[in-house]
Amino acid sequence: VGSKAQRIAIIGKSRIVASDISNYENLAGLPSVQPTVVLAGADPGVATGANVGYASDATLDVDRVMGTAPGAQVDLVISADTSTEDGVDVAMAYNINTLRDPVMTISFGSCEAENGASETDLLNSEFETAASEGISTFVSADDSGIAGCDTPFVAVTSTETPQVASINVLCSSGYVTCVGGTEFNDA
Repeated sequence: VGSKAQRIAIIGKSRIVASDISNYENLAGLPSVQPTVVLAGADPGVATGANVGYASDATLDVDRVMGTAPGAQVDLVISADTSTEDGVDVAMAYNINTLRDPVMTISFGSCEAENGASETDLLNSEFETAASEGISTFVSADDSGIAGCDTPFVAVTSTETPQVASINVLCSSGYVTCVGGTEFNDA
């Protein structure tokens, strides 16, 4: 868009540690730029403990976006969960309804078969609204692909039943581009 930097919304549930981003940029030879943290709801802080994966995902997402789209304005749009809504839903709705960054990336996933029709319909409606506003949405296929209902990092056995082939519910909308995910079980 001329000399104006592209804006990219990364949807998350955790803040990042600024030095992690700076270290990546230094090692990759990128200019030192921090993402703008946009609070869409309650501040989740930097996730720790059982939720540390949220912080790791946010860091990875910011690093990859800054590495593949240098010069883009990166907005890390975050929210803590509420008593009735997942923080991802809150942050996603905030970008769609308020911020309107024209590119939105989401690296969260959940088994479609376990979410039901109402959640699938809600997400499809949100993504349809985003598309009507000119927002291109990219969603990770999830690390497990169609095995998203299976227990992660556990070998499939005959005792794990029922096995259900099911995509990431966020990818089930025709208004998103579903991007492959990877899982490394190297231990």
